[in-house]
Amino acid sequence: FYRGELWYVFQDVYSNKFFRLTPEAYHFLLQLSAEQTLGTQWESYLQAYPEDAPTQDEVVRLLSHLHLSNLLYYRNRSATDSMFDRVQDKRQKELRAKLASFLFVRIPLWNPERWLKHNVSLINLLFNRFTALIWLITGIFAGKTVLDNSDRLWAQSQGVLALDNLVYLYLCMFILKLLHEFGHAMMTKKFGGTVSTMGVMLLILTPIPYMDASSSWAFRNKYHRVLVGGAGMLVELYVAFLATFIWAATGEGFLHSLAFNVMLIASVSSLIFNGNPLLKFDAYYMLSDWFEVPNLYQRSRDQWYYWIERFAFGVKQGMLAPAQYSTEQFWLAVYALLSLAYRLVVSVSIVFFVAGEWFLLGMLIAVLFIYMWLMKPMGQMLNYLFTGPRLLVKRKRALIVAGLFAGLVFSLLAWLPVPSSIRAPGVVQADEFYTLYSPVDGLLASVDVHSGQALQTGDVLATIKSRDLEVDRDKAKQQLVEVDVLINAALNNKDADLAPLQQRRALLERQLSGLEDKLQQARLTAEHEGIYIGDELTKLKGTWLNVRERLGVVINPKGYHFSAIVQQDQLSQLFLFAQAAHRTQESHLADKSSSAPISSVARVLLDSQKQKLNTSIRLYGDAGQEYIPDRLRIVPFEQHKLPSAALGWRAGGPIATLETDEYGLTAQEAFFRVEAEFDDLSAGTHVLHGRTGILRIRLPDEPIAQQLYRAFNQLLQRRFLL
Repeated sequence: FYRGELWYVFQDVYSNKFFRLTPEAYHFLLQLSAEQTLGTQWESYLQAYPEDAPTQDEVVRLLSHLHLSNLLYYRNRSATDSMFDRVQDKRQKELRAKLASFLFVRIPLWNPERWLKHNVSLINLLFNRFTALIWLITGIFAGKTVLDNSDRLWAQSQGVLALDNLVYLYLCMFILKLLHEFGHAMMTKKFGGTVSTMGVMLLILTPIPYMDASSSWAFRNKYHRVLVGGAGMLVELYVAFLATFIWAATGEGFLHSLAFNVMLIASVSSLIFNGNPLLKFDAYYMLSDWFEVPNLYQRSRDQWYYWIERFAFGVKQGMLAPAQYSTEQFWLAVYALLSLAYRLVVSVSIVFFVAGEWFLLGMLIAVLFIYMWLMKPMGQMLNYLFTGPRLLVKRKRALIVAGLFAGLVFSLLAWLPVPSSIRAPGVVQADEFYTLYSPVDGLLASVDVHSGQALQTGDVLATIKSRDLEVDRDKAKQQLVEVDVLINAALNNKDADLAPLQQRRALLERQLSGLEDKLQQARLTAEHEGIYIGDELTKLKGTWLNVRERLGVVINPKGYHFSAIVQQDQLSQLFLFAQAAHRTQESHLADKSSSAPISSVARVLLDSQKQKLNTSIRLYGDAGQEYIPDRLRIVPFEQHKLPSAALGWRAGGPIATLETDEYGLTAQEAFFRVEAEFDDLSAGTHVLHGRTGILRIRLPDEPIAQQLYRAFNQLLQRRFLL
C-alpha cells in the first residue's frame, strides 16, 4: 500500500528493478494476450468494466512505459532484437556514468545470501523489540555521559585530524561501515528479503564497504522498508554508545583514543552523511519510504520540468504531473532546490579537499564537475530546445522564453549593482583599561575590592603575601650587613682589596631593591580611576597564586571603542574604502575652506561624515540596536595578537588561533585592525567592555559576478597560494 492505496509491485529479476502498477492497469494487463489485437481486447475490457477501464491515451502511455522497461513480450523477432538493443544501450550509459563518477566506483565482491540464511536465528535475536528497548536505554545513558564529559570531549576533538591519528581513524571507519552494511543486510533478511551483493565502494578514492538492499523495495509494510534503511545507523550508534562508556572510563592511552575515534565516527559522521536526506544515502530512502514517494529525487526534478514546460513553454499535450496534490508539488519542488544546493556544496567541498592533498587530481575533478554541472546540462538543454519532440508546436515560444530568462540572469549577475560590505568581528573595549595579573607567586592574603566597585588612582585592591620574597629580602639585608662589616675591616688593612667587596655590595643592593619592588607590587593598587570588573579576587582569596594569573580588569567607563579584525583577503577592499573616505574628507575640508591637515590613509576621521561613510556596529545579544562610530582608525600594519580572547576559537569566536597559545590570543593568520571610536556612548547601558559584535563597512555597490570573482580569487590565493 502507498498512501492508503493498493499498488501492484513487479520485480525484474534480470535487472533487479522494481515497478508498480495501479489495480486498474494491473487488471487490464491480465486481459492481454498474443491471440487478439490490442484494440479488440481494450473494447472487451471497456464493455466488462466501463468505470475502471483506462482511456486510449492511458493505454498508450502504459504500454510505452512497459516497452521501454523491457516488460512486454512479442512473438516477432524484431521486437526481441529491439529489447536487447535497449539493454546494450542501457549498459553503455551505465558504463559512461561509472566512468564519469569515478570517485564513487562500486566493486562487488561477495554474495552473503547463504551466510544470512544460515544465521536467521541470530538475526532475530539481535533485532527485536527487547533489543530496541536496550538500544534506547543505552543511548540515554551514553548521552548523559557525553554531557558530563563535554569539556574533555571538546578538548580531545581538536586533534582528531592529527597525522598520527589518521590511520586509526580510517581503520575505525572501515570496520564501522562494514558493521553498518551488515546491519542493512540482516534487517533485510529479517523481513524476508534477499541480499545478493556486498562489496567495496571507492568513495573519493577511499575504500568503503557497501551492500545491495534493493529487495526491500518489494516489502508491503513501509515501516519494514524504513527499518532496513535505518538499520546501518542503528548499529553504528549502538557501537558509539558502548565506545562512549569505554572512553569516559579510561585514561590516556591506546584504548582511550580508539574508543574516542569509534565514538566520533559512529555518531557524528554517520548522522551527517547517512542521516542527511539530501544525499542519496540511508536517510533519503527512509524519507522516501516514510512519505511513500518512490524515486523522490527524480520526481522532484520532474516537478520543475513539468512546471517549466506547462507554464513557461505552454506545452499541454501529453503532460502528466509528477504529483497529484498541490502540497506534494510544493514539497517536491523544495526538495529539488535543497538537494541541488547541497550537492553543489558537497561537490565544491570535494574539489577543495582533494586539491588540498593532491592539487593536480583536484583540478581534474574540478574540470569533471564543471562538465557534469555546467557544460553537459547546457548541452542537453540546447538539444532539448532545438530538437526536442515535445516542443514541436511550442518551439518558438520556448526559445524566446529561454533566451529572455538567460539574458535576465546574465544581466542581474553581470550588471546589476548590489550592496557590498566588509563584515569584521570585533570587541568593545574601554579607552582606558588594564588587566590585573598576579605580579608574584604567593598567597592572596586580603581583598579590598569587589566587582563593580569604583576606584581612584592608588586605591588598594588586594595584598599578596609571598613568604619566599620576604625570606629572600631578609637574607639580602643580612648579607648586606655582613659585607659592610668586611668592608670596614678591609679599610683598616692596607693590603686588602676593596674592589670585590664593593662589587658584592652593589650587587646585593640591586638584589634588595628588586625584592623590595616585588614586595611593593604584591600590594595591588589601581593605576588609574575606573571600575573593577571580575570575581577572581573574591573567589581566590586565601589561595595560592602563580605569577601572571589573571585577577580581573579595571576599566574607565568614560569612553569606549570597538576593535575589529579584518582578514587579509579583505585587505584590498579595506584600503579602497580608506582612500574613498580620504577623498571624501578632502572634499569636506575644502568646502569649509579649512587649512587643517588632511589625515593619511592610515587614519580616517569621520567627525561629521557618518552618513557618507555608512559604517555601523551591531553587538551580539542586542542586534536590533545599531551604533554609528564617530571616528574610524585603520592601523596600517599586520598583526597576530587579538585584542581579546573572546574573538578566538578557544572562546567560541570566529578567528582561528594557534593551538600552542594557551591564552587563545595568537591568530593563525595575520590580520589588520580597525578601531571604531565613539564620543557619546559613555552613558550607554548596552555598550560594555568585552562585548563582541560585527563592524559593517559599506562599500560601493558591485555586481554579483564581480563580487564572486574576487571572492574566488581570494579563496584560491589563501588555500593554494595561486
